[in-house]
Amino acid sequence: MSDRFPLRRYGAAVFSAVLFSLAIPNEVFQWGMPLLSPFILTPLFWGLEGASLPQARRMLVLFGLVFTLTSNYWLAFFGDYSIWTIGGVTLGYIPYYLFLSHFLWDAARRPLPLRPLLLAAVWTVFEYCKSSGYLGYPWGLLPYPLHGILPLIQVSDLLGIWPLTFLLAWMSALLADILSPPAPPTPSRPTPSPLPQLAAAGLLLAVFLAYGLVRMYLIPLPERGAFTAALIQHNADSWDESPDADEESILTAERLSLEAIRTTPEVDLVVWSETVLTYPYNYRPAFYERRPAEKPFFAFLVELNRPLLTGSPYREKVGEEVRYYNSVLLIGPDGAIQGAYKKKHLVPMAEHIPFWDVPLIQHFFRGTIRLYGTWEPGKENTVFTLPLEDGTLVRFGTPICFEDAFTVINRALVRAGAEVLINLTNDSWSRTVSAQVQHFVAARFQAAALKTTMVRSTNSGYTCVIDPWGRVRADLPMFTPAYLTARVPLYDRPPTLYALAGDLLPRLLFLWVIALLLWERGRGGMRTPHG
Repeated sequence: MSDRFPLRRYGAAVFSAVLFSLAIPNEVFQWGMPLLSPFILTPLFWGLEGASLPQARRMLVLFGLVFTLTSNYWLAFFGDYSIWTIGGVTLGYIPYYLFLSHFLWDAARRPLPLRPLLLAAVWTVFEYCKSSGYLGYPWGLLPYPLHGILPLIQVSDLLGIWPLTFLLAWMSALLADILSPPAPPTPSRPTPSPLPQLAAAGLLLAVFLAYGLVRMYLIPLPERGAFTAALIQHNADSWDESPDADEESILTAERLSLEAIRTTPEVDLVVWSETVLTYPYNYRPAFYERRPAEKPFFAFLVELNRPLLTGSPYREKVGEEVRYYNSVLLIGPDGAIQGAYKKKHLVPMAEHIPFWDVPLIQHFFRGTIRLYGTWEPGKENTVFTLPLEDGTLVRFGTPICFEDAFTVINRALVRAGAEVLINLTNDSWSRTVSAQVQHFVAARFQAAALKTTMVRSTNSGYTCVIDPWGRVRADLPMFTPAYLTARVPLYDRPPTLYALAGDLLPRLLFLWVIALLLWERGRGGMRTPHG
């Protein structure tokens, strides 16, 4: 591309970001636009052809800013913290995109047939790094627009979503090559064509589809039983600070729960959502003997006469130190806590503040942001057990909120023995459908990757039961107070390759990229033009 009009490069980066935001679930296209998937990165890769390194840096920063703001704009609805949620995420990932720009710029300078493969490898490693660690944010990944094409997403039980990430980035890079003018051929170096690789990418797509069809329809998982769950979506307003808001929230959940067991007496487990109980249940249970005043919680448990799974703060004293956890409790009809899971991956800068013990840090967050405390991260992979009347024992894990999007959390729970994952979450603060559907999409991929039933019980949506192939077996409309009584099947299933091996593909691609760079450095840092 000629630099007579360098603004076209930046326009291409913005166009890619907009395509990406339209492809994933958004307020215009609630479930996303999967047909855009192979083209999402094509403008960006096209613009990188012949770019200087400073231009590549500006392109990637611009892409990151536009994509983050247009795909995660619902973070701006986080009340008084919105400047830190939307601003923190947007600015916090600029270093990621700056770092990425160096590798994409280097890959874009390679000749065919290496260039499109290297661009795809670099992008796959980038999305893996973006989704991992303390600052990990597995939202808006390249394969997510494909979530509704169930045969395609079955390949995730082999190597996670990363084969699809690589394939889509590869196709985008090949299409960018087709759109770019080739370098003139020389007698010693004829101009290669991207078409053979494009045919290979199409063949790989067909292989993925064939694998998915076989996995879904020819390799059944034997069902060993089932239990009936009542999922309570009470649709409380997360930003209601009125004196009676907490009690009204609990009363609504109680009313819906009792309606659920009256209409479906065979319910085995009632599930609420994240932190419906706002006062630490384990600290002073006597508080719940008299609250809510209209129907005290303890009296409700007796009437319910079934185990209740609910979110609640958990208070723990270690020496002179008091710790609070965002937790899920399994509470029996007698009010006894039968098990507790403490959230391990907390939301950075919202649920957990690094260096909170430093007085200057506390002063800033308390005085400027009005954040007066922080959760402690849990450490245990708690697996709950639920005995059924027929003698069946259900073993389940409970990732909290966005934990159901993290491979490291869900794999650990499955490897610890969980045969069902029950996610308790509250996305009502976002006030948008797109935020809730984006969350669901991440969970859907996790269910398919681990071949594990995923139950989602939420405050305002998307409440549903996802089977091991990603099919939604039952659901509720969003932002509506309602209950869902659903049969949750239990399967005898061997662990998937992905459950055993984890994120092997992006790690191997990382080693390949680094080995290639080191090899070329040893040869004197070869650089080749487009073509």
